[in-house]
Amino acid sequence: MSTPTPLERRRRVRRRWLVWATLPVWLGVFLFGLHLALMNVVAATARGQYADGQIGSAVVGFTWLKSTDPVERWKAPFDLGTTFTKGEDPLLGTFYLADALEIAPEDPTTQCMVLINYAIALEMMGDQELADAQTRAEWAAEAQGYVDAGDAYPPGVPWGDMTPEEIRAEGREFAAWAQRDYDAATEARASCEPEGQSEEEQQQNSDSQERLEDKQQQAQDSEEQQQEEPEDGSEQAEEEKRQQELQERNEEAQAEAERQRQEEQGDQGGSGTKNW
Repeated sequence: MSTPTPLERRRRVRRRWLVWATLPVWLGVFLFGLHLALMNVVAATARGQYADGQIGSAVVGFTWLKSTDPVERWKAPFDLGTTFTKGEDPLLGTFYLADALEIAPEDPTTQCMVLINYAIALEMMGDQELADAQTRAEWAAEAQGYVDAGDAYPPGVPWGDMTPEEIRAEGREFAAWAQRDYDAATEARASCEPEGQSEEEQQQNSDSQERLEDKQQQAQDSEEQQQEEPEDGSEQAEEEKRQQELQERNEEAQAEAERQRQEEQGDQGGSGTKNW
């Protein structure tokens, strides 16, 4: 075996240094590929859990993806927002979907996909708030009945010690929130470009906008109704109080007149002898 020449030894040393110098690069490529493969597994698992209704488990997977996806950063918050919305937590849904909307690609298809789910979450929030407003209207009417009758609230009433006017004010606030969220949902749907949708999607979007308009009107009616009720209720209560006072005065006057009449009859028809 021949002895390597000095030139060959230098080449071998150079090759060794080249291998060691590029090792971090190759290692980074390997780890990056492993990370992407793991992300695909986690994403597939989370989407399967979402489809099966395992909302909590799906949230864990999407949360991990949100902090680790270096390529399509908008997908994890989009999936998270959609999952929370399906799990009856539209408030968190709107939070993550708004985050996804900010970093999603500008192409109409992607933007519209995020906007539609964002509108759905907003509409769900409005539904919850409108239901709360209507519940307050029922509570206020029941509480007003106790007040008008002069009775104390029975123990355990859901509104506690709130006055009818305080309950109505809370109801008006819920109705205003509902109207605001319905407005935002309508605006989000209107931002979807028809060119990026199929005919079926356009029809669904149009039907949803009509439904939102009806709900906006319901929220407005609820707010206006609870603004009118305090005045009507207080006027009715005052009128009933005046009628009751008038009736009491009439009864007292009649009783006094009857007493005087009996005294006069006694003075005119008596024998003058007192019974002791």
